[in-house]
Amino acid sequence: MKNITTSIIILLCFTCANAFAQNLWSNPSYSKGTSLVYGGVGALSRHLEPGYFKSYDYYLKSPFVALGFDLQAITTGQEHWGAGIYLSFWHGQKSRQINGNEVQKNWSSALAALKISHHDKFFISRRWDFSSIYMIGTRVNMTQSGSLNAKFDKPQAVTYSLALGLGAMIKYYYRPNIFVYSELTLGYKVDLVQFGLGYRFKHKH
Repeated sequence: MKNITTSIIILLCFTCANAFAQNLWSNPSYSKGTSLVYGGVGALSRHLEPGYFKSYDYYLKSPFVALGFDLQAITTGQEHWGAGIYLSFWHGQKSRQINGNEVQKNWSSALAALKISHHDKFFISRRWDFSSIYMIGTRVNMTQSGSLNAKFDKPQAVTYSLALGLGAMIKYYYRPNIFVYSELTLGYKVDLVQFGLGYRFKHKH
C-alpha cells in the first residue's frame, strides 16, 4: 500500500511539473513574426574607471543613450535568428588649467551597427528571453579642443572606427508585450553595459 501511495504521489508531481513546463514554454516571447523596438542607457568602460582622468580638473561623461530594432528573420530547428539596427550616442567634456588658462576638450561619440541576435528555444519562455548578440558597425568620434579664452582655436576633428562585439541580452516581459532588459557586450568600440525598456510586435504568420 505504501509503494502504491508513493507511486501515485510521484505520478502527480510529474504530471504537475509537465503541465507547468508546457504552460511556461507555450506562447514563447520570441518566435516567428516577432519584431522588437527598445531603448536604454548605459556605460562604456571609461565610465567605470573614475581615476582614469584624474589629471583633469573637470570631467563630465554622460551615459550613452541607445535605440535598437530587432526583427525575427530565420528559424532553423530549435533556433531563431534576428537582425536589426542599433544606434547609440554620448557626450563628454573635460578641462584643466595650464599656465592660468583653462583648456577644454569636448567630444561626442555615436555608434551605428548591424546587430544579430540568436535565440535558442530552450531559453525562451512567456516571460523570459535569453539571447546572444553579435554586432558589427562604425563608431564616429567628433572632438574639439582649445583654450576657452580663444573660444576653441582648433577645428572639429572627426574619426571613424570599426566596431565589433559579442555579448548577451536578457529580457523580462512584465506585461504581455512590454519588457525590461539588460545587455552586456564585449569587443572593440562597442557599448559595454546597458539597461532599458522595450516593446514587442507580434505579426501573424
